[in-house]
Amino acid sequence: MGIDEVEWVSELQNNLLLYVSPNLEEELTIQYEVANSDGSIEGFYCVIGATTKTSSGAAESPDVVFSLNKETAVLIHRGELTTEEAFLKGLLRLSGAVERLIEAFPSFTQK
Repeated sequence: MGIDEVEWVSELQNNLLLYVSPNLEEELTIQYEVANSDGSIEGFYCVIGATTKTSSGAAESPDVVFSLNKETAVLIHRGELTTEEAFLKGLLRLSGAVERLIEAFPSFTQK
């Protein structure tokens, strides 16, 4: 894992503390897969519930997977591109139980 990914995992952990919810009936595991220019995939994931935990690598059975390339990840990290813009432009893909993500965080879909 490169320095950028270590920083992303750390920032993700800090940001997710805002979303910890004892109201979640089941933990939600979100996997991020970042494709490097050489074709290798670097991953990290978070588990959200009454507490939150982030880690590098692959989750055993993620509920939702975000897939994007490193260039897009860097743009999002720098604030030059939002995740919504990346998704609408086809630069970020979601798979899995996306409805669980929306149910867990309804504020994500509200303006």
